[in-house]
Amino acid sequence: MMEHSIRGIRKEAHRYPIWVATILSTLYYFGVRDGVRFGISRHIADIVGPDMVVLEAINAISPTVFVGGMLLGWWRVTAILESDAEGRRTDAFEMCAGITGLLSVFVIGIVVVTVCVNIPRYGVPSLVLLLPLFAVTVAYTAVSTVIGAAIGTVMGRSITGRVGAGFTFIIMLFQEIFANFAYVLISNTSLNPFNQPADPVLFFFHRSSPLNLYNVLTNWLYGIGNSSSAAYITTKQLYPRPGVHEVRTNAYIVQHTFDGSAPWFLSEWVGLLLMGGWFVASVGLMYWRLPSS
Repeated sequence: MMEHSIRGIRKEAHRYPIWVATILSTLYYFGVRDGVRFGISRHIADIVGPDMVVLEAINAISPTVFVGGMLLGWWRVTAILESDAEGRRTDAFEMCAGITGLLSVFVIGIVVVTVCVNIPRYGVPSLVLLLPLFAVTVAYTAVSTVIGAAIGTVMGRSITGRVGAGFTFIIMLFQEIFANFAYVLISNTSLNPFNQPADPVLFFFHRSSPLNLYNVLTNWLYGIGNSSSAAYITTKQLYPRPGVHEVRTNAYIVQHTFDGSAPWFLSEWVGLLLMGGWFVASVGLMYWRLPSS
């Protein structure tokens, strides 16, 4: 297992797509999101402490990891399928391990750089929590990659396959929007995203995508709250500034909406099962679709 992972990392490190994805993600993080120095308000910093720098870093980079992992997994597995080489199933799983390893190193490096730059301003975050955070990050990266690879084994690289894969990626990336749209159609009622109804099914679908599951698990790890939204906006709604009675955001926070009466499937630990479910289902589909020789 370890041997295949190391071999996959060495192979993928010499291919240009991983470097293109890394460069674009770095430009997005430091350019668009201004990831070096976050504008964390003093109120939020006082509540969460230096750990908010870590949470802001992963919340800023997690969408590009999700998109990059899926695209790289899809692109590489379709190339493997089109080749005549033997052992394509083994090559595909080595590829997934390689992309996961390289993207994980990239994300961990981003977090470390961001923390070091912000230590003079916010202090040193909890080093004890960084290890489980990095473990969750590796799992999230692996899930993103194998989902893209699994889609590639089904869709292929034809024009129809590319359109189908692109449509699937869009649905997964913007699952919240599609969940809201489906809720409005089925319930025949309007939906105010800043005043969400206490509908467990709606909340479940909002947190069932890998991107939002990552938020659920990291918020749980740092004790932010049972929320599928980013830590900053979740904290802002749960802990308003002194003198402010209430803050309304579009964060889907379980304890804020259900007031202690939420069903069990909205518990944070279910997020672990769902993330594992995405991984097992994707790997199973890859194993079934890929030829062993």
